[in-house]
Parts: sequence; C-alpha cells; structure tokens
Amino acid sequence: MENKFRLFFDHNVDAIVIFDAETHLFLDCNPAMIEKYGYSKEELLRMKPEDLHLKRDLNRVINNINDREDPSPHTYTHITKSGKHLTVETRTNSFLYEGRLAWIATIRDITLRRVTENDLEKQNRLQKAMLRISEASRESDLKVLFEIIHEQIKQLMPAQNFYIALLEDAENSLYSFPYYKDLMNQDGLAQGMTMELPGSFTDWVTKNQSLLLNKNSIQDILSGEINIHIDTDQIGAKSPSWMGVQLKGRKETRLGAIVVQDYNDPVAYTESDFNILKIASETIGSAIQYNQAQKDLEKSEKMFRTLVETASVGIIETDLNETIIYSNKVFAQMMGYDNEYKIIGKNLKEFTSPTNFAQMTEKTKTERLKGLPGRYETQFISKDGNVLDVIMNCTPVRDEKNEVTKCIVVVTDITEQKLAHRDKILAQKHAADQEKHALVGQIAGKMAHDFNNILGAIMGNAEISLMDCRDDSLRKTLDIILEQTLRGRNLTKNLVAFAKDQEPRQEFFIINDKINLALNLLKKDLGRVAVKTDFQPDIPPLLADPGMIEHALMNLIQNSIHATSKVEAPVMAIKTFHLDGRIFLEIEDNGCGIPQKHRDSIYTPGFTLKGSNDLSDSYRKNIKGTGYGMSNVRMYIEKHHGTISFTSEENKGTRFRIELPVKKAGLTDKEILEVKSSELKTGKHILIVEDETTISKIQARVLMEKPFEHYVDIAVNGRAAIEFLEKKNYDLVSLDYILPGNLTGMDVYHHIRQQDKTLPILFISGNLEFIESIKDLKLKDNKISHLSKPSTNKDYAGAVNELLIHSTHDD
Repeated sequence: MENKFRLFFDHNVDAIVIFDAETHLFLDCNPAMIEKYGYSKEELLRMKPEDLHLKRDLNRVINNINDREDPSPHTYTHITKSGKHLTVETRTNSFLYEGRLAWIATIRDITLRRVTENDLEKQNRLQKAMLRISEASRESDLKVLFEIIHEQIKQLMPAQNFYIALLEDAENSLYSFPYYKDLMNQDGLAQGMTMELPGSFTDWVTKNQSLLLNKNSIQDILSGEINIHIDTDQIGAKSPSWMGVQLKGRKETRLGAIVVQDYNDPVAYTESDFNILKIASETIGSAIQYNQAQKDLEKSEKMFRTLVETASVGIIETDLNETIIYSNKVFAQMMGYDNEYKIIGKNLKEFTSPTNFAQMTEKTKTERLKGLPGRYETQFISKDGNVLDVIMNCTPVRDEKNEVTKCIVVVTDITEQKLAHRDKILAQKHAADQEKHALVGQIAGKMAHDFNNILGAIMGNAEISLMDCRDDSLRKTLDIILEQTLRGRNLTKNLVAFAKDQEPRQEFFIINDKINLALNLLKKDLGRVAVKTDFQPDIPPLLADPGMIEHALMNLIQNSIHATSKVEAPVMAIKTFHLDGRIFLEIEDNGCGIPQKHRDSIYTPGFTLKGSNDLSDSYRKNIKGTGYGMSNVRMYIEKHHGTISFTSEENKGTRFRIELPVKKAGLTDKEILEVKSSELKTGKHILIVEDETTISKIQARVLMEKPFEHYVDIAVNGRAAIEFLEKKNYDLVSLDYILPGNLTGMDVYHHIRQQDKTLPILFISGNLEFIESIKDLKLKDNKISHLSKPSTNKDYAGAVNELLIHSTHDD
C-alpha cells in the first residue's frame, strides 16, 4: 500500500504537498509541486501553505485549514517563486504521516480554465456590442447612432472622453464635433462646436493613420524615437491614454476621427481595444456617408460583407423558412464544410435535432413577428456528427415595405466554454439554494412580527379586562384567552429561534401536562391508536422552552401515528419518570420500525422515509414527510442540554427516549432583589411610537394609570414621531422597529441620537433582523433596551421603569 501511495504521489500531474497539522510546515512534496512553483524541495520544506498565498487571502486560508469538517475544494491565487500568479483549486484531507497528524493537499492549476471563462465573457460582450453597432448602422438619425456606439464602447473599454470629429477644412485643420462627451471637459470643447486644431492628436490621426498612445509612447514622441509630430501639451501629461481611429468614407475619403481617452490609467488601452474601435469607426464612417449619400445601399452592403467575412464567429442569412441564403467561412467550417457555398441552400433543420429545431423556430418566429432581435442557446450537429453548443443572435431584416424578409444570425460555438462552466454553474446553483434558505429566515421574521402584533393586542385587552372583571365564568374565558396568547407568543418566539438559532426561552412547567396537551391537539389524528400513559405523579417541574418541548412532543407522537398507520392494532405507550436529577420521557409504538440502513440518517435535515421515499410501503399513501421533523427534535433537546436516543426493529416498532436535566425552580438572587425593589419612576413624559393602535392604547393606559401616572403621547409612524420630538422634550421613547412608511424604528433612533445622545429608548420588536442587530447596538449605546413582542403589561411597565431608573443613575 505504501509503494502504491508513493507511485501515486510522485507521478501525479497535480501538485501534492503534505504539511504538519499544528505547525503547518511542509513535510513532503511531489515533483509536480517543485516544477509548478519553481522552488527546490529543500526550500519548500522550510515553508508553509500560507507562504504561497496573497496576504488578503491568509485569514480565509487558515480558517479553511482549521475547518476539518469541510472537505470541499477551495479556490485561491498562489504565487510562484518567480512571482507568477496561479489560480488553483485545492482539496485538503487529514491523515497520519509517520506517526503524526498531518494534512495532504492536492493543488490543481485552473488558471487556463479561468482565462477561458473570462475570454468567453469578453467574447459575449464583444459579440453583443458589435451586433448592436451593426444594427445601429441602419439608423438614419446620426445623433442616435453616435449615442448607441458610445454606449457600446463604454461597455468594452474606458471611455471617459469620447468624441467624433469631422474634418471641415483640411488646409486650416478645421473640425466640427457632431458628438462630444467628456467627463472632465479639460479642453473646453463641446458638442456642436467647430474649431481649428492644427498639430493636435485629432488632426494627426485624421491626416495620417490611426494611433494608440500611452505613457510610454508619449515619452518616445518627446524623445524623438517616434517620428510623430503632435502637440503633447494639448494631450495633457496627466491623461496620457488615448486612442484615435480614422473615420473614412467611400474611396478611403478621410472624414475625420473617432477618439477615446482615459484619465486614470496611463496604459488603459490594448491592441484588442484598438481593433474594436476600428470596427466601430467603420460603422460610424459608413453610417455618416450612408446618411449623407441618401442611404447608399451598395456601400453599406460592401461594408457589411467585410465585417461578416472578417468576423471570428459564424454568420449566416436565412429566409423565413430557415433556409440558408448566405454563410461566411467560419460557419461552414463549424458545420464540417470546407467551402461556404456548399452550405447555401440547406435548411437549419439539417444541423440540429427535430426537438431543438422545433423549439428554436418557435422562439425565432415569435421574435420575427415583433421585428425584434433574439438570442437563443441550442445545439448544432456537424456533418461529422459532432454536437456543438452554440449561441444564436438573430436579427430580423426588413425590406423597403418594412416587412421582415430574412434574418441575420450570428452563431458562436461555446462548446468548450460550456464544459469549463460546469463547475461554475453548480456553484451558482448552490449559492441560489443558500439565498433561498436565507429568504425563509426573513419570511419567518416578518410572520413573527405581524403575528406578535395581533397577539399583543389580544393579550393586553385580556389583561385589562381581567383587572375589572367580577364574573367568574367570564374570568375563566379571559384566562383561557390569556393562556393561549402566551402559548402563541411561545410559538412565534420558537419560530424566531428556529430561523436564527436563537437561545430557548426558559419557564418552569410539568412535562406530563405538555404531553397531555400534545395528545389532545392530535386527538383526531390518533384515531384508532390505543394510547397507554404511565406518568410519574410527583415528577419535578422542568425548566425549558415550552414551545420547543411542545414541538418536539408533537413531532414524536405524529411520527408514531404515521408508523402505525398500516398496523392492524396500533398501540402507543408514553412513560415519564425522574431519576438521579434527570427527567426521562419514553414514546414507544408497534409500528413499521426504522430500517437498519437508515438509522444513521434520521436526524439529517431533509431525510424522510415517507411519501415518495416509502419504498417498503410502510405508510399510508396520504402520509408525507418534510424531512426536518427529527432534526428539529434533536436540535430542541440538545439546546436544553438533553439527549435523545432510540431503539427500533423493523415491523415491530420503535422506542424513543429523551433525557432532560432538572433545575431548581426558584428565582436568582438578582431577580429577588428586583422584585423587592420599591424604586418607582412616576410622572415622566413618554413618547410611544407604535403603528398598531390597539397595542399603543394598551401601553398608554398601563403607563398613564397608577402607580406610574406618566404623561404619554402616541405616534403611529416614524414621521409623526420625529414631529413630536421636534416639538416636545421626552424622558423616554418606546419605539417599535417596523413602522409604516419610509422610516423604520432604526431611522427614528438615528434621528434621536443626532439630537440627544442620552435619551432612553426602549425598542419593542420580535423582528429577526432587529434581534441580530440590537446585540451590537447595546454595546455601543447603554441608553437603550429591548423587549420582544408580545409582552405582558407587567413586563412592559417594568422594562420602562427599569430603563428610567438606569438612566437616572447613569446621569
């Protein structure tokens, strides 16, 4: 085995390196590593993985190395000994090397693949721009034409200064500027102006040849190494990147120049940019003469053919039946023909499958009816049987009657690029999935906020009604309302906890009561299931989140109901007992059981044996599973420092056991001191900012009545709150986070802090986004506090009073 590993290690074309898990020092490397990075083996053995990375990536590198649970590949930029940058993909795994824990990293050079992807993107942009410029050449309005060309050029290269200069008088170097856009406008030129420019860059390009200038070439002009006579003062030493291309008309008539300039980069332009501008200049020159010579069809046709034949993509013309009436050499070669004339007369359906042809023609005909260009991705089949992935850019052509008679199709072969994009597409899909999961959390926060507003109104009115109620029957009804709103609050808080992994809210309750509640809620689902309970009567109270425990019980009982759905005499046994400071809960059924091969997967999010995954026909057909029930149960139990386990036998049943620690039921010393505290703040001026009028009225009543007797104003939105604050001084602001209109509670908070750094502010919100941000905000501002919705009147009044007390003590 060791010899096989050494052969794999030494002869692998990818670079492989082994490094110590603690020190990160390289322990060994293969020949490909030495060849790829240019270091000797002795030099590498004195290095660490961090020495190969850019400084900006070091934190990410170290985090990825230390994350032993993540075997996925990572992409970095590495630096060779010569300073060359490589784009690499690394995979790292741990193993024992000569008795010590080490990491083995496989490093694959993907620089060429990335270059291919970048080239594809650039080629697509160029193709679209050239197609748009080609379309624009038929524009009779030259101003519109120039604007379209400028917009396309800006997408391909820097063009802070872009203008078209037409030669009016060669002897006096007189030029007009039908189009001029300059972000800096350093030379005072403007669109529509006419000016003499002897010795200028524009004049030299127009009368001599197209020219690309950068910082280096300007120095060569100044030193006399290049024999070009240009007034360099007019160019400007601070903006040395220029490109000028001649505008020519028929018979090589010099019409003027098209010029672009960049103010920031002294070497902003490349030969590729130069060629693009030349292509654009041909379109401009042709269009100018086309406009000036009453749409000279012969000239425009010649320019079009030149562009088509020199293009690097396939270009064809088709009639309305998809028959090819023209093809350039590139498209003929793509289809396996050595002569473009051999392909004329053939129909596009001969080069694709019937399904692809039907889909393609359906799309193209729809666009043609509207006279609009279209872009389609499909597959062609060459004469040799090779399948090509292609992009087709189709532009309808109209005749003198403005009727579409044919179509110009630009065909780009993207077969190799599409293969290179496969990993990228998978990564994008993963990112989309992550974004979708994040959206679930946002929706949960919004639902919790809206539902809490409703619960707050019900809870507040129930409490106020209980204060004055003397009817025992009515009091029982109000108690039930209050009890259920408190339960609803627990459910929404648990929704927030699930979405953001929030810590559970702990209360004392009897586990037997919660089991009875769950059984009662599932009474209809239990149906013919015989339920046997064995509850220890003197079991101590459990300190836990009642909502989470209820959810766990509901899931476990529901699973037992489902598991016994096809059993002739279904039975469920539930037992609770207390032993050695722990509460035990057991739920057992005589259902279908869990197959041995799936027992390690039941807590995995998304895993279910129900519905379409029920290959053994163990459940009724109408029973479906989400795959998240048991993962949630385990999460809830572990959040309470408990454990969950199970035993199961196929076709005989399953038993789940939950253990939870018992904690003493009592107040902490701090809580006892708070209860005994008799300090009370009264008669203060308080502003309540709350859009739910039912809630704001309850809050106001609580604060205005004895024992507090505060003075209260109510603002229903952020704008009204700011108006109140500008007119009056307040001792405290009670502020909801989510408000109607353009201003949120946080906007109101920032407005207050601009005017008053010490005004106490009590945020009232159960919004997920706010709960995350308030933690950091409290560290920066000790004059704020937070109370989750819905809250009892006692909690609300206590939070207001406590914030007023702390504010007074701080002052």
